[in-house]
Amino acid sequence: MVWFPVRRSKTGLRIYAIGSDRIAAFRSGVNVELTRINAYAIGGLFSAIGGIGLTMTTGIGSPHAGVLYTLSGLAAVVIGGVSLTGGRGGISGPVIAAFMLTLIPADLIFLNIDPNFGQVIQGTLIVLVVMAGGRATSLRERK
Repeated sequence: MVWFPVRRSKTGLRIYAIGSDRIAAFRSGVNVELTRINAYAIGGLFSAIGGIGLTMTTGIGSPHAGVLYTLSGLAAVVIGGVSLTGGRGGISGPVIAAFMLTLIPADLIFLNIDPNFGQVIQGTLIVLVVMAGGRATSLRERK
């Protein structure tokens, strides 16, 4: 629901362009500062919606209620192939990665292993994917 307007609207394409290369976006006529302000405003709006949803789900108004979701969210993004520096990635990779990461605790319970070990697995996957991405980048730069 969110990705389609981002890919089809001018603001979404400007945000994507700035994430790829800020200087190239500026030279293409994108107002970089205004677009960055819009991006932060949109990000804040979705964060507020997510916070309200988490509060409705858990019934807790504590800012620490979603701490466990931080690693899972970042893991889904990194494992899904999205660059944390911006400009690279799509929606299908993180969605598939989030689905896979959701299955890990269930599989651990099924295998009679402590479900808290799932965070260790997520952290290990993040490290491996970042290392593989760095290796691929260095091999591309050598050519």
